[in-house]
Amino acid sequence: MRFLGIDLGWRSQPTGLCCLEWQDNTLRLLDLDRRDSIAEVLAWVDTWVPSPSLPGTVPPSLSVSADSLEILSGESSEALASSDAELIPSDSKSSSIPIPSPDLSSPRLFSQQPSLEQPSSQQPSLEQPNSQQPRISSIGTPLISAGIAVDAPTLISNPTGMRLPDRLAHQYFGRYHAGCYPANLASPFAQRTLEFGLSLEQRGFFHAPEICPQQSGRFQIEVFPHPATIHLFGLERIIKYKKGRVAERRAELSRLRDLILQVLPTLQPALIFDQDLPAIPSTGEALKAVEDQLDSLICAYVAAHWWYWGLERNWVLGAETPELSKTTGYIVVPAPVP
Repeated sequence: MRFLGIDLGWRSQPTGLCCLEWQDNTLRLLDLDRRDSIAEVLAWVDTWVPSPSLPGTVPPSLSVSADSLEILSGESSEALASSDAELIPSDSKSSSIPIPSPDLSSPRLFSQQPSLEQPSSQQPSLEQPNSQQPRISSIGTPLISAGIAVDAPTLISNPTGMRLPDRLAHQYFGRYHAGCYPANLASPFAQRTLEFGLSLEQRGFFHAPEICPQQSGRFQIEVFPHPATIHLFGLERIIKYKKGRVAERRAELSRLRDLILQVLPTLQPALIFDQDLPAIPSTGEALKAVEDQLDSLICAYVAAHWWYWGLERNWVLGAETPELSKTTGYIVVPAPVP
């Protein structure tokens, strides 16, 4: 099972990319990268989790293991990473379309462990892994199971104002300075982020605001690194590495890097580092590249945490039901570490 973190450049900025793999009951870092265009980002996705049904996709050589598939060749050799832009809200008006009014007294934690829906022609479910047979694509090629976590609004239905998950993020994480930017269909980045989500769906990555833990298959979720770090690292406020003078940003980014290396190996699932993370540079442009890389790593870890625990140790900031969340949008956030 692989987990991809995508710190998407919302407008035209480069995108941070991370690939983790579940090996021997631990997570391992396979790649950190940074790509400029959406086409390059999708090519990177296709390298690490090939989609044989896509025209023009040539999967690398594959070796089938019991619960997942390993790529033996065709791995990405680039090792510098990503970017995510500081966006300014373009519209703060209320939405004019009916969105269920949330009960802001608690996050959208579904009251019982969700069961999988019957697969349909448009939205396949995550299936129970078979220890004897790998998942096979429609053309007979083994399909790599994977989850993708995107730091960008890939589901937007409101013409103006804030999405429901944006409001909930402000409600629960504003006190930590971790409120997110509002998204609506009039936002200058909306077409780009929506089309990116659809491109992932074409590759079999369907939205999963509910999940049965530790099953094979493909899914995508929306995530937000700042709230994730609040809970994973037990912070009283966000680590402010995105704004300020270069020296201040460098110090804060060093703190984030240290927490990733010190804390994530102690959690469940544990992320074990066989290779070091990028050093923290001294110049602004290089600092932004490493910032995007580390953000993408947090995204990938949240995807793995969601797959491993489901609702038992994750919050879903979304609508009353998973189906409604696929319209209003949703954000998956790890619950506070017990």
